[in-house]
Amino acid sequence: MKNKLKTWRALACQRVPMIAAILHACSYYENSDKAYWQQLGVGEGTFCVNPYTLEVTYSQQFANTHTPEENAFILAHEGVHVLCDHLNRRQKMKQREGISFQPHIFEIAEEMAVNELVLSIGGWSKVPGGIEPDTSMTNLTTEEKYFELKKKAKHITIKCKCMHGDPKDGDGGRGMGDILKAQAIKAGRKVALENSKGQQPGNMPGELRELASSFAKLYKPPDFRELMLRHMHAMTVSASHFDESTIYRNRMLLDGLCIPNLGNRPQASKFVVSIDNSGSVDDTRFAHLKSILIEAADQLGFNEIIVQHFTTQVMATERYTDLNKLKTFKRRADGGTALEDCDHKAAKTGAVFNIILTDGYVSWLNSYSLPTLIVRTKEEGVSGPPRVRNLIADLVL
Repeated sequence: MKNKLKTWRALACQRVPMIAAILHACSYYENSDKAYWQQLGVGEGTFCVNPYTLEVTYSQQFANTHTPEENAFILAHEGVHVLCDHLNRRQKMKQREGISFQPHIFEIAEEMAVNELVLSIGGWSKVPGGIEPDTSMTNLTTEEKYFELKKKAKHITIKCKCMHGDPKDGDGGRGMGDILKAQAIKAGRKVALENSKGQQPGNMPGELRELASSFAKLYKPPDFRELMLRHMHAMTVSASHFDESTIYRNRMLLDGLCIPNLGNRPQASKFVVSIDNSGSVDDTRFAHLKSILIEAADQLGFNEIIVQHFTTQVMATERYTDLNKLKTFKRRADGGTALEDCDHKAAKTGAVFNIILTDGYVSWLNSYSLPTLIVRTKEEGVSGPPRVRNLIADLVL
């Protein structure tokens, strides 16, 4: 059976290269105990992965009823679950939705997303006994599929357990287990990025696009100059007849912001950058947010930048007039995430606009107190804030 398992794994890795590192990092255990599988709620056996320990448990009886091609598909399916971090994403959705969360619907969304990705990358023609993808939702992420499925059914009782485990199963990042897992996932997402090159995002399976963007989300910084120029045009288009010099002169008199054209260096007299210090923003992501702050300051020029460190409220405020000093600032807080307080306090500073840097775990406002640009480093199952008053743009990198 172990030799057969190696054959299935080799075929899965050949067909879906992005899960090769994960499947080779996994440990494999055969378990024919019917009580074990019944406890997991999957009948008499299947393949099942614990993403926290990278342990794949399988039933020999189940495997014997499938062809090598089908078993390879199932192994690839389990590897993609780990690569997409589905169990943790399910927990985040549960926290977000509370009592309205439908776990069985989310599991079906996971299955659809994974099977869709494995079919599209691996070249298989059908899913061996699993949930078939819905072609109308091909370009949606797991979370987006979940919301669409919720519209179609109040409650779904179909069970499709092929993941199990608890974060406590792992070693909390202190030992080789979590390090190996992190390295395997990083390698897989890098391959996903490479596989996505040359494809239009709109033509990709939603989870492939999510994987590629999660690895490459900050390779290209936003063009703040272009965004601010568009914003200024939008603020004055109500005039029947106008010329650009009048637009810029009025904006300069109104709030001190002047960008004569894209060929000249813009100058913002004073603006706010609100940077997310919440627990979901780890040190790596915080460094990415800091790099965006530096990019904005460098592109726009400034006399003064007010930096607000926020969680559910503004926890610390700093004032910078020198770009070199701005590069040395550090995290100042820890906690949850909400935008209301940082938006309210930004308006009190007399700044011309507010740039909010966050990872996407936010409670959106209906309107903003002053022109606001939101830059998110990762989209987590939300389509973004509505186009509301004083929102310049919402970027997902």
